[in-house]
Amino acid sequence: MKPLTWASLYIFSLFFPGCSDLERDNPLDPANPSSFRESVAVAEAFVNTNPAAGVSYNGEALRALDSLKTIFGDRLLVIHYHRNTRDFTDSLAVEPLAETRYSAYTTEYDERRFKGVPDIFINGPRERIQGASSAASVSDRALPLINAVLSEECYFTMEADIRAENGGFSGRVRVARLGNQSAENLSLLFVVTSDRGGAGRYSVSGMAPPVAVDRLNAGSYRSFDFEVSARNGRAERLFILLVSDDTGRIEFALSGTGGEI
Repeated sequence: MKPLTWASLYIFSLFFPGCSDLERDNPLDPANPSSFRESVAVAEAFVNTNPAAGVSYNGEALRALDSLKTIFGDRLLVIHYHRNTRDFTDSLAVEPLAETRYSAYTTEYDERRFKGVPDIFINGPRERIQGASSAASVSDRALPLINAVLSEECYFTMEADIRAENGGFSGRVRVARLGNQSAENLSLLFVVTSDRGGAGRYSVSGMAPPVAVDRLNAGSYRSFDFEVSARNGRAERLFILLVSDDTGRIEFALSGTGGEI
């Protein structure tokens, strides 16, 4: 995802707090206690390639997400986690941490939840779309959830320098806390995906264990180095998610294929 025009100004002010180009009342400046930025929506779809007696419910969910991606562009990030079910083994379910993430969404935050595919979550476990009778039905249910996320002010921002190497990605990400309140109990999640066509343009091919951010004071930033590889083939895209450990909510996210994002 290419940074917004002002996003680089955001981070620039972090490294050069004495810069006179930004006024201290500028809402894009982390040193301003009223600073914030636009939110990013993240749709995490847990799917598999089972045709389910001739009806591809997973395919309907994927088509819906493709159409929503066309509508929202870079403000909606989509990730496809392939998983095995009791009666079907998916050859694209190669990353054990994907099932760990799904288990957290279906048990850690609400033990009453049932598991299944397709299962879509918008910015964490709270907003869920389970099943897919048609692509249109999924889109109709997802639209208000995505719009609700995008209407919120975000009090985090990130910028990353990434390198594509050895079938995966490495680099450094900088995480900043905006606004006038500190934040704690956060983690960074690094996910790489590959384009599997009709089985998912953003199919997870590798993940790294979560990295604890712990605490971010208001107006401050921290830097983290990372390296994550694909388990099969070559990773084509990197996703970086900033997650609340308390609620599972995705507070902010980046996506890119190399360079600065």
